[in-house]
Amino acid sequence: MPNWKPLLAAVLLLAPLAAAQPGHPAPQDRNAALVYWPAWTMIADETAKKVADVDWDKPGVPREVADLLGPQEGDSISLMIEGSRLKRCDFEVQYEKGIDALLPHLGLARKGARVLRAAARVQAAAGDTGAAAVRLATIYRMAEHVSHDDILISSLVSMAMAAAANADAKALAASGTLTAAGRDELVSAISRLQGADPFRARASIAGERDLMIPWVKRLKGTNAGDELAARVRSGMQVDQPQTAALRGLSGEALTNLTEGLSRYYDDATVAWDDKDPVNKLNTLAKDVGKEYGALAVVLAPALGGARASDLKAQADLAETLAAVKGAKVK
Repeated sequence: MPNWKPLLAAVLLLAPLAAAQPGHPAPQDRNAALVYWPAWTMIADETAKKVADVDWDKPGVPREVADLLGPQEGDSISLMIEGSRLKRCDFEVQYEKGIDALLPHLGLARKGARVLRAAARVQAAAGDTGAAAVRLATIYRMAEHVSHDDILISSLVSMAMAAAANADAKALAASGTLTAAGRDELVSAISRLQGADPFRARASIAGERDLMIPWVKRLKGTNAGDELAARVRSGMQVDQPQTAALRGLSGEALTNLTEGLSRYYDDATVAWDDKDPVNKLNTLAKDVGKEYGALAVVLAPALGGARASDLKAQADLAETLAAVKGAKVK
């Protein structure tokens, strides 16, 4: 693993100078994404692998994992905590690339969350439940940041990160060892994932519409349909028969088909809020080709499973928040 400490020390020494220069953002206004990147890339491969193999259903973490979470990962954990406390976070997804847009930060965020969860357990076992709470709170704040991509997979990753923190936050709340400061830290962090759409899964429907439709409209020429079919097969692993109707279509024809795709996103948003949203969304997906056209067959996301995950994640989060608020503190 590279020795990052000299570089980090230099950055810290220069930070006050940079902040004092006109045009530079104040520390509290910085982009959290730029703090997360070095934090996540500092995590050694060995640590990432060991933490990924932890059996979270068992208490604590193996000694070999705990040993790796000492000074070697101290800078990474400190930076994740620092970044999570910032309000603004923009991973600058290249939305104009449509299905070719890369989202490398999602895997890195999950890696960072696993390290934080393991570190929280180490701190709790050592009797420092305040430090454990800070590390779990950092997971919630990172999850909230990730959700603002307004892409469905980002919302699902946000849910997964929060779910991992929930289990340990409830255990900490039930232990009777949580400090008042630790409780308040957790309540504040969990509360960032509140409202009717805490993981921005519903917002991601409009986000994906605004990503997909302009991208399709930029495909021009007589071979636009063939190009789209090839890119969908390679980028989304869509079966060839599903893309057959696109082959031979011109750019103009594809643009005409975006009207159906746009209607699908609109109807899916309405179905998301239905009294029986999962069933409504599953029904919508069954008739997608007939009702919304060939473009919707390959690009319209099936949202029933996502809505089910969203409802489960919201319920688990609410249960965790109630448990933490009601925890007896020492």
